[in-house]
Amino acid sequence: MKVSLNKNHWLEYQTYVNPNNISLQTNSKKYTYLEIFKLSKKTAEYFSQKGIKKNHHVSIYSENNFEFVIAINALWFLGAIPIPLNIRLKENEIEKLLIHSQTSFLIVINMSLTIDSIQHKQKIEFSQKNIKSINTIDRIEKFNLKNIAVMIYSSGSTGDPKLVQLSFNNLYNSFISANSFVNHNEKDKWLATLPFYHIGGFSIITRSFISGTILSIPKSLKEVELIKSFNKFHPSVISLVPTQLKRLLDNKVKPWKQLRIIFIGGGPANEKLIQQAIDNNYPIVIVYGSTETSSMVTLCSTENIVKNRISAGKPFKNVKIKIVNNEDIELPIDEIGKIVIESKSVADSYFNSSEPKNIWDGKYYSNDLGKIDKKGNLHIVGREDDVIISGGENISLIEIENLISRKCSFNNFTTLAIKDKKWGQSYLLIIEAKKSDIIKNEVEKVLKSNMGKYKLPQRILFVNEIPKTELGKIKKNELMRKLKLNDL
Repeated sequence: MKVSLNKNHWLEYQTYVNPNNISLQTNSKKYTYLEIFKLSKKTAEYFSQKGIKKNHHVSIYSENNFEFVIAINALWFLGAIPIPLNIRLKENEIEKLLIHSQTSFLIVINMSLTIDSIQHKQKIEFSQKNIKSINTIDRIEKFNLKNIAVMIYSSGSTGDPKLVQLSFNNLYNSFISANSFVNHNEKDKWLATLPFYHIGGFSIITRSFISGTILSIPKSLKEVELIKSFNKFHPSVISLVPTQLKRLLDNKVKPWKQLRIIFIGGGPANEKLIQQAIDNNYPIVIVYGSTETSSMVTLCSTENIVKNRISAGKPFKNVKIKIVNNEDIELPIDEIGKIVIESKSVADSYFNSSEPKNIWDGKYYSNDLGKIDKKGNLHIVGREDDVIISGGENISLIEIENLISRKCSFNNFTTLAIKDKKWGQSYLLIIEAKKSDIIKNEVEKVLKSNMGKYKLPQRILFVNEIPKTELGKIKKNELMRKLKLNDL
């Protein structure tokens, strides 16, 4: 295996050293690095003819597929900046992101997106047939580590969108961190088990091209297709969110010979679920990270789990983590505070954000609260803001509350984050009113018509009174006790 020297585009380098090695495989075809390189150059020429230029912000609306990977490399060859969009969002939500990100072009790949509802003039519907008669370009924009490689959305504590700007240097250093554990080899196969519009999924692409290993793309991320892909591709490294791991166990899928690592991230891991996986001989590795850190920054191996129980594990060698209080003073062992991450994989900034600045000098002041134990393991104990992670998706409860306040007829309500056996986390919508089908139907209609299905509450409950302080702040702990809920 030859890791990219990081002086040229990663695909360009792998094409030079491993032109005939398999780079990517789908259910129907395998592609060498040379083939991917030529198709990416043809796609770059096609995009250039459509008007895409250096530094243009280009949003991509696509499922995980071969064309997405080609489009990303093509945009990099042009010096444009890709912005993968969450395809689970409603079209009105996507339109807001296009405005916020100052998108110049919208690329839609093999999917339907109603053009009437998306008010964007520069829309390109892309598939392989578009580039059959296109000649490849000779010129490729010079590779620069400092350039922004991708911008990826992550929900903010105010409900406002947070668009994280990640450089090639950030992504490369994230790979170096992960590779210190993975130690990629020529026989390794990554399986694209997570959406490419999330950093966990996007990193699967970059790790494959930097390491020169094989990227396998399943037909879809649906449960049945993922299970088929395990049997078809026999990947050696996969990343799963806890929900996917549960489905794998529920279907009694046994680990295959080639499987070396299963990374588990994207939200709180249930101890019972992890133990069940280990008992079934799954090579479980719990990881912790965020979009702002270009994916994983800590790791808890199976051995560490067995010896010390579940935690987020220890930071990689080139990552520093500390716990601080509100005055930015580092706290001693076992004291809970805000998690601060220092690494070359930490993003430089957000794009067009109203959020308080929490990234500077290579440090990311996360919204997560945690502690470090005597053995150096990081433990995540909660979130400082009201963002929950449900099935690997970030959900801003503030965003939901703001929407209900604007659109619904009632005023007294709140949301409560809870544990969810299926999705890891979910939330309850609590309304201060007599139980009413009319109110319930009203709020369900508002949420379903304005937000993705995954943002809906687990349940809607009615109470006679929501407890509040004299200043009007809701006493959520008291409300939890009142509802006999112990898992806030």
